[in-house]
Amino acid sequence: MNYEALYITHLPSFYKINIFNEIAKDNRILVIFIGLKSIQRKDDFINGVMKFDYLFLEECEFEKINKIKTSIKLLNILKDISFKKIIVGGYDMPHFWIALIFCKIFKKSIKATILESSIIESGLSALKLGLKKIFFFFNDAIIVAGGGVAQGFSTKNQ
Repeated sequence: MNYEALYITHLPSFYKINIFNEIAKDNRILVIFIGLKSIQRKDDFINGVMKFDYLFLEECEFEKINKIKTSIKLLNILKDISFKKIIVGGYDMPHFWIALIFCKIFKKSIKATILESSIIESGLSALKLGLKKIFFFFNDAIIVAGGGVAQGFSTKNQ
């Protein structure tokens, strides 16, 4: 399959389903959900009909996924499908790192992360902040949740 964009995110939710349905009206997309649902969320949090191609790396609670098994599964998927750009839903899972490093090695064009927090977060150790900055190095763009989030952060690699 040829996809305009590949999205990798933690879990489905009603608001993500709505966004992906809108994007899919004009673009062929594949959404890869790492898990099916969360122990911490009610089942109705995932309401909605998915009108886009999608798959689950593991169909169980997010808290119970096998990160090694699902990371290998993701790598095999990335090798087997054709896509122009990839967007990941954070930096806190090995799946996101694997996807961006894969794209860097195989020279895929746009690699972006949807950032829902600030690059400068209180409570982050120097090590975690350093890892976050390294992760952002692998991106061509950062999609930020709000204007203040991007303060002091460039969206292009320097």
